[in-house]
Amino acid sequence: MHIIELEDDIMLNKLIALDGRTPTEHQEKVNVHSDLIKEMTKKKGERTVHFLLRFINKEMVKIIHSTRLPDENGFFQLDTLLLTRFFALILEVKNWYGTLLFDRSGQVIRIGDSQIEEGFPNPIPQLYLQRFRLQKWFSNLGVNSLPIVGFIVISFPSTILKTETPSIDIPKEIIRSEQLLVKINQLFDHYTEKVITPKSIGDISKKIIQEHTPRDEDVLSKYGITANELRKGVICIQCSVNTMMKRHKYWRCNSCGFQS
Repeated sequence: MHIIELEDDIMLNKLIALDGRTPTEHQEKVNVHSDLIKEMTKKKGERTVHFLLRFINKEMVKIIHSTRLPDENGFFQLDTLLLTRFFALILEVKNWYGTLLFDRSGQVIRIGDSQIEEGFPNPIPQLYLQRFRLQKWFSNLGVNSLPIVGFIVISFPSTILKTETPSIDIPKEIIRSEQLLVKINQLFDHYTEKVITPKSIGDISKKIIQEHTPRDEDVLSKYGITANELRKGVICIQCSVNTMMKRHKYWRCNSCGFQS
């Protein structure tokens, strides 16, 4: 087994910096901070899945995290892609917590701690679209017969999955993180024909690394914030106040006294 970690922290680092530099009273501060929390929560869920995948006990498996590839419609992103000689597996990680209710239309309704309902789009069409785009991307490499399957992985361990009525089943593509290794082993039991060679796996992996394009946005334009509105100076890592001053060979915070 070989694990490849692709760069995917540009937007997270930008949001961390922007959140620290945006004044509390700024009208976009809440939105910036909310998006930062979402990004950090997503990363936490992905790390849970990454840890579990280290226990796969199979030969010739390449695990590629945070893939973002170009196609004729822009870019498509895969949280995790497993490449084997038998099949390819897309894993999309959702760190949804609380109670998830699946209705007849496929919409997901999350009920959090405050009992407030929040609607999420059905993740299955997104998974199917990613699979379709990956199939076309593989086809451009001359790989046409490798089966592609996918799972939506709920990474938060205490999340409750329910359906609107007993007659509705939770989509088979949606699994809990603790089911992941069992589901992957079942795929190996089901797909027994070696479709591609070890060299093909290596060639596909190299092409993915070459074409991977990390998500990068102009966050100032996104939130309508100008550089003049940002907090200036060196910000203290202890109290987050921008009152750090250089004192000989060290920096000292005039607010809390922290030195570095």
